Formats: sequence, C-alpha cells, structure tokens
Amino acid sequence: MTRDPFKDMKLLTDAVFQSRLAGLQSITAEENALRGGLARIAGRRGEATDDPATHLMMQTLGADILWQGWMDNQHRSLNMQLANVLARKEVLRHGLKTAFGRAQAAESLYAQNLAQRLKTARRRG
Repeated sequence: MTRDPFKDMKLLTDAVFQSRLAGLQSITAEENALRGGLARIAGRRGEATDDPATHLMMQTLGADILWQGWMDNQHRSLNMQLANVLARKEVLRHGLKTAFGRAQAAESLYAQNLAQRLKTARRRG
C-alpha cells in the first residue's frame, strides 16, 4: 500500500498550526504577566498616599520622590517589555492565520481526495 500524500500534507499542516498556536498561547501568558505587573504598580501608587501619617513621613525624608521615581522606572520598564511582547505577538498571529489557512486547505484537499477514491472504488467494486 502506498502512502497518501494528502493525508501527510494534512497531518503536517495541522502540526504546524498546533505549534504556532502553542507559541501564541505562550506569548499571551507573558503578556498577561506583564499586564498584571502594571496593575500591581498602579495599585501601589495609591498605597503610598493612602495613610496621611506615612505620606507626611515620606515627604519629610524625601522618600516620596525616590518612591515615585522608582515606580515610574518600573512602570516604564514594564510598558517597554509589554510593547515588545505585543509586537512579537502580532508576528505570531500572522503566522497562525497563515498556518490555519493552510491546515484548512489541506483538510479540504484530503476530504476531496478521499471522496474521489471512494467514488472510484465503488465504480470498480
């Protein structure tokens, strides 16, 4: 019995699609972690000024300026990382769309070929 090239193509394109999908899921997890970090920083900004006594003490020591600078640096760093991740995600999305289209086309070709073979076998048999 010979190998079915349509089935091989279907399996290959599906494997490529699954691989691209896994890559997108991985980068989405990275994106979510960065967004969580940004949310934590946004929450901490308010914590420093919630307690008036703590806020006054931080102002007296000059720590409020240092704290704000640190928070700004962290926020900027996470935003830059997030921008990088989103750019990479967009490239992966494009690859996923292409892989999906190819997998669908291969599935269709396989189904058409299978139907044709069954039709031919019925005529003979």
